[in-house]
Amino acid sequence: MNVEFLYLYYRRGIDIPNIDCVILYDLPKNIRTYTHRIGRTARAGKFGRSITMVEKERLIMFRITIKTYRRNKLKPLNIRKENFSFMLNDYQKALEIFS
Repeated sequence: MNVEFLYLYYRRGIDIPNIDCVILYDLPKNIRTYTHRIGRTARAGKFGRSITMVEKERLIMFRITIKTYRRNKLKPLNIRKENFSFMLNDYQKALEIFS
């Protein structure tokens, strides 16, 4: 799998080809920005997937927002923290770089 880390500087008008999956580790402040970010995949009629990491405290509001604005149903993917412990150092480095 080809993985690239993109920062928010990639905005409208910049097309990055061949993105199969977008992973959001934080929620944008509004649905328009969220839609734009996950729209980086599945461009030009291609299939794509997005994964959004949501804290438990924000999950209900996130589901309500998505249900209000989208017709597609979300498929929850329950992930245990322990399954990602091997990536913790890389994740923290990425947060430092992009903060």
